[in-house]
Amino acid sequence: MLAKAEIRRSPQHLPNRSRQVLRASGRQARDTIDPSPSLRRAPVAKKVTVQYLPDYAYSQLLTAGHHAFVADEPPESGGEDLGPSPYELLLWALGACTSMTLLMYARRKGWDVAEISVHLTHDRVHAQDSSEAEGKGGKVELITRDISIRGKLTEEQQQRLLEIAGRCPVHKTLAACPKVVDSIIVGE
Repeated sequence: MLAKAEIRRSPQHLPNRSRQVLRASGRQARDTIDPSPSLRRAPVAKKVTVQYLPDYAYSQLLTAGHHAFVADEPPESGGEDLGPSPYELLLWALGACTSMTLLMYARRKGWDVAEISVHLTHDRVHAQDSSEAEGKGGKVELITRDISIRGKLTEEQQQRLLEIAGRCPVHKTLAACPKVVDSIIVGE
């Protein structure tokens, strides 16, 4: 049986088409994903790289440290659906951060939490007299996050976990409307 770290780092967990994209990009999985059975993790990457895969319409190779992933657009947007879309990645980031934050908090408190599932949706909805929506076609971005928890929790504990969900780092980053600083480096 493989250790969790080995399974997580193995290219075999990727859908077959995504593994083909990784190979087609000229980067074998062993160059991108550390096959080491070590359970020690390198420090979290503060920098990620997104690289266009020119043999595909919109597919992108995403790398962070020794992790690799393929992102794409769905067919209705001209992509080949080889991986999650950018909005799906955004929702995954928020959902994963929410679940991890809640688990850390509940464990530290010694609360009975057996399972957490976070279901998220993204939509653009009509603003109701919102000054923020002016110039945006009268619509605002809406992310709905439904958190399901299996365990024995009091009403007070449930309310506290709902408050803690709003404090997960990704949620705080999104709520702060971070400034994005762009630059273009042109090469031949």
